[in-house]
Amino acid sequence: MAGGKAAVKTGGKIGKKKSSRSARAGVLFPVSRIMRRFRSVNTKQLRFSLGTPVYTAAVLEYLCAEILELAGNAAREMKVKRIQPRQILLAVYNDEELRELLKHVTIPQGGVLPRIHTELLPASRGKPVASNPATAATGNKATAAASPKPAAASPAPKAVTAKPAPLAKADSGPITTLSERVIGETGQKLTVLAGNIASVRADCVIHPSSSGYSMSGQVGSVLAAKGGNQLQTEINKLRSRKPQLPELGAAVCKAFGIKASNMMHVNGPSYSNANSCQQMTKLVHNILNLAESERYSSIALPCIGSGNAGWPKQAAAHTILGAIHAHLRATPNLHLRTVTFVLYDKATVEIYRQELAKLPL
Repeated sequence: MAGGKAAVKTGGKIGKKKSSRSARAGVLFPVSRIMRRFRSVNTKQLRFSLGTPVYTAAVLEYLCAEILELAGNAAREMKVKRIQPRQILLAVYNDEELRELLKHVTIPQGGVLPRIHTELLPASRGKPVASNPATAATGNKATAAASPKPAAASPAPKAVTAKPAPLAKADSGPITTLSERVIGETGQKLTVLAGNIASVRADCVIHPSSSGYSMSGQVGSVLAAKGGNQLQTEINKLRSRKPQLPELGAAVCKAFGIKASNMMHVNGPSYSNANSCQQMTKLVHNILNLAESERYSSIALPCIGSGNAGWPKQAAAHTILGAIHAHLRATPNLHLRTVTFVLYDKATVEIYRQELAKLPL
């Protein structure tokens, strides 16, 4: 009998290992400690089930993992090896759901969000050049008396009244980064800049054109003025190889006179089309696929479609940003690392900043 009992005891209780409630629940956070916290509160009117600390531990673990993942992406983009409160703040406030959950939480030593009010943008420096014709049309005597001075000092008055004059003048001003988002685990960046697209360094700049590679638009006029005869010769070579640019098509040539190395001409859809949103999405995919085939790591885009195509800026920004975000998330291992939106007027800058903030990471 003694030997039998000893055998049962040796084979049963002694050989069995104890496991914590966290291990049985499959979570890392301490379930028992959370339950003790619940019981330490004055809960005369409350009762907690055995599953309450388990669910609480799972939720806390998920939130910590999500915040650490986003903060790690931000730290990698900032080229630091240690996650600091600054990266945690950027991770929380760049995610819409986390920002709403923790909107009343203050992160010590986290700093503030990088934001410049639209009234303080350096792009306003180019506006006086464009405002002279408008004030002359209203018949204001004070501005009419002051307007002949720039005309007398300039050897070519017609160039002052040209349509792309504000953008050309903005070339000397600084390029200001207004908003930036890091997308996915691979860390591609979507950036909104205020300035002149001719002054932005990128592997390729996007030029909204037509089927005949027209450079008469606002963006095209600035790029043509910078590129001169060399750019026109390159466009003629492209036209000889590909006489017509099909709708939703894209073609690349070398760039001259600007900071970008190449120029991609795109023929976008008109907003009056029945399926304009689907066509704009397809155009964005064609742009990104061509950029990937050319192994570009960065591209710069203006506000596509807001000119002769008749797109409202809000609709264009929502469609283009959504298509780019979906493409980057669905296509891993891309050479493309940075997509930059280069905008000029305050209204467009604010629209793109708002739409960019709505995108999930």
